[in-house]
Amino acid sequence: MQTTLTILGCGSSLGVPIIGCKCPVCLSASPYNKRRRSSILISSSSTKILIDAGPDIRNQLLGADINDIDALIITHDHADHTSGIDDMRIFRLIYGKRLDIYAETQTINAIAQHYHYLISIDAIRLHAIEFGSKLEINDIELQFFCQDHGTMDSLGIRIGSLVYANDVIAFPDESKKYLRNADTIIMDCVDYKSFPTHSGLDLVMQWAQEFEPKQIYLTNMSHNIDYFDIQSKLPYNIRPAYDGLRIECFPRA
Repeated sequence: MQTTLTILGCGSSLGVPIIGCKCPVCLSASPYNKRRRSSILISSSSTKILIDAGPDIRNQLLGADINDIDALIITHDHADHTSGIDDMRIFRLIYGKRLDIYAETQTINAIAQHYHYLISIDAIRLHAIEFGSKLEINDIELQFFCQDHGTMDSLGIRIGSLVYANDVIAFPDESKKYLRNADTIIMDCVDYKSFPTHSGLDLVMQWAQEFEPKQIYLTNMSHNIDYFDIQSKLPYNIRPAYDGLRIECFPRA
């Protein structure tokens, strides 16, 4: 079963351009240097699954002409991944539909506290999942694994031959098997050098050698990364993502 991954946003927590910044990237007229907060959509002919809902999610869904989703998966409890959950009540208002939200237990507990009013009006239903578990939503199967995000753990996701590894600084040994034998990895790259909570290009290059995917796309990029400049520094199988990029996910061999 073939599915498609759409990059709704590949920017870091402040987005690009940053408010008030006059750097060349923030002033760039190129759409490839305009980045909304990180989010992706996994879709098949019958199913749409949203991964993360940050402060840009309303415009991201409108721009991609997405009128309904079957589930929302939250990778961790940071505002650039959760603050758009309030916008999810529109599916209750329009369709009378309660949205299923999946996340690891700590994140689910935080969502329940922050968005209790959405639970009380039956707009969302929360489901705790475990690292290492699988989840089938209609015709799409997702494999979850743990990532070290510095101050907390985040959720990595494998869909067929594709891996989504955002907001990560290290992979526990038990998670590395999910990154091997992948055709494509969409990987956290906040800057040229890593932060205490985010991988940069230095770590991405190491992981490219360790996991040997056919293709890596960089996501969660800050305004320090110019889309065109970084391409000149990369090998052929590593490329920056851009908002609107579509990638085919094939069944795992």
